[in-house]
Amino acid sequence: MSTALIGVDWGSSSVRAFRIAGDGAVQDTRRTSDGVFTGSGPYDARLRALLGDWLADGVPILLCGMIGSDRGWLPAPYVEAPTMLGDLKPVRAPFDRPAYIVPGVSFADGETCEVMRGEETLLAGLGVDSATVCLPGTHSKWADIAGGRLTRFRTYMTGELRAAVLANGALATGVAQTPSADAFAQGLRAVPGPRPPPARHARARAHRLFRGWRSDRRRDRARAGASRHARRLRAHRRAI
Repeated sequence: MSTALIGVDWGSSSVRAFRIAGDGAVQDTRRTSDGVFTGSGPYDARLRALLGDWLADGVPILLCGMIGSDRGWLPAPYVEAPTMLGDLKPVRAPFDRPAYIVPGVSFADGETCEVMRGEETLLAGLGVDSATVCLPGTHSKWADIAGGRLTRFRTYMTGELRAAVLANGALATGVAQTPSADAFAQGLRAVPGPRPPPARHARARAHRLFRGWRSDRRRDRARAGASRHARRLRAHRRAI
């Protein structure tokens, strides 16, 4: 099947491109670290270098993410939520091929103010009519969709805080960064508890230290038991 669209998710630290067929299947992907904040140079030249021979397809290019911010190629103004995800109108980018930037979405309710760029495209791509959607990441989003409308969303600096906590301070030392379904399940069980996150962090450290202490105690007891057994065995041999 021929290519129908090229999608580009251009974030602050990296850029990903997707060659998409008419049935929505991803035919090919490309990724570089040439993010909005990490790269430099004219965006049209950077996009051309990224897509290369894909441009021969002559299909439209749809960009989303920080590329539409005031630090990006062309500011694509925020659309206020609630909004229909299908009504987000892309802004034409100054490129020699049809290229468009999806606008971000903002939400305000009293003292609450939220913004997103890139996540709105992910939500539209899900194609759900009504749901609460979690988009995990450096700045995780929880979005409420009702009747195809993005009604509200919340941002949590989950990934950024995780990186900061594990890089500095008491939790950084000796933390093994390996996938663990059991640890994830423990975290989920701890969320409804009465303690605020900082207290849970302290408890997590104490839990790790206590488990290590118990492991040391078990190891010491095992060694003591082995030593007693060896002494008895030597005494028995001497008696024979």
